[in-house]
Amino acid sequence: EGWEGLAAVRLQQGQIDEAGKLAQRVLAVKPDSPGANVVFGKLYLSEGRLSEAQQSFDLAAKAEDAPSWIRAEAYGGLGRIAAAKKDNGQALNEYDKALANNPDQQTITINKAVLLEREGKYEDAAKLYEKAAAANPQDNMAARLLKNALNRTELVNDQEKQKKIDQLVSELLIRQNELSRSGANKSYDQDAWTSRPLTICLLGFEVGGNLSARDGQGEYLNLLLTQRLSKISRIKLVDRAVLDKLMEELKLGTSNLADPNAALRLGRILASRLLLSGKIMTFKDHSLADVRLIDVETSAINGVVQQTITGDDPASMVGVLARELESAIYKHYPIRGRVNAVKDQVVELNIGAAAGLQSGTSLYLFGDSGIAPTGNLLVTQVNEKSTQAKIIGGGKEIKSGMRVEQTLRAEPWPDVAKGKGLKQ
Repeated sequence: EGWEGLAAVRLQQGQIDEAGKLAQRVLAVKPDSPGANVVFGKLYLSEGRLSEAQQSFDLAAKAEDAPSWIRAEAYGGLGRIAAAKKDNGQALNEYDKALANNPDQQTITINKAVLLEREGKYEDAAKLYEKAAAANPQDNMAARLLKNALNRTELVNDQEKQKKIDQLVSELLIRQNELSRSGANKSYDQDAWTSRPLTICLLGFEVGGNLSARDGQGEYLNLLLTQRLSKISRIKLVDRAVLDKLMEELKLGTSNLADPNAALRLGRILASRLLLSGKIMTFKDHSLADVRLIDVETSAINGVVQQTITGDDPASMVGVLARELESAIYKHYPIRGRVNAVKDQVVELNIGAAAGLQSGTSLYLFGDSGIAPTGNLLVTQVNEKSTQAKIIGGGKEIKSGMRVEQTLRAEPWPDVAKGKGLKQ
């Protein structure tokens, strides 16, 4: 029992290889050891060896001398495997047996809640998230998923808002059909230089590789990234509720989002300029988050950002991920506009807050045909669709129609955009 217990401790500490060695010692003496089989089940799970993991968990679950907490771990592992195989009914059955043996097992409680949420049972999921969050207030994942489940429960019960979402999706589909019939693919009449609204559709994260002990990493990372990106003035995110409703109308599941053609079709219907498509690859001792920035009009991938995740909580790396995504956005889509008028050294521009401009933004000024800047402007007052700026360098002969482009973004990210973006 000593080696068995120590193996379980090493596994919890993330020392997977050491846990396996200790469990192997136990099995050499006691081949049917439920504790050692659970350790090996989790070890195989982390290596993506699902058949062997299932066999080990089965042996532990059926062992007559298995303590209740070991039996719970075994059933929890079987539930995780069933969920990965999209057998939700079997997964929920295994999770129920696990929680009957150990009602307070945190990971299994969350895994069951994630599965219920995927089935649209938001209220039931929220109750389990609430239980997990109360049991461990330091569990950021449980707290964030709880908040999301409560929001979705409220949305489901808000008939007025549901009606507005239904109407919006209907209008989007009608608009797309009209554009398809007319052969048009653009709905903007601005000149090619001036920045258009930068609407981004965050498609979520596909999860691949080995199985992590916890389910819901994709949903959690998507929520964290959405929260961070929503604070960037340059972009507007598509409401997830609208995306879900549109997918329902088009009879698309989340697995369809891995298909580039399906994803681009969604982006065009939603009038999105960009898609953010993510993937999490889980390995034995870490995970890798990969996010791609896809231009809906050209299908070009204009940025790939990767970050390593260690442990169960990716929150620590989301800030870095968001900053690198913002850097890619500003590199390929710098804020651009034109001079509308000049009066008493005050320059009025044809773009404003809707394009992401803020007071204090620095802009390059370009002549009619030159590629080198002829002056610098500093934004002093921002309205929704127009801006006032003062001349802070050059710009001796400013006239209507001259081009402007964002220079450097303010600290703490000085390398976000240097006025060298691609033509829009």
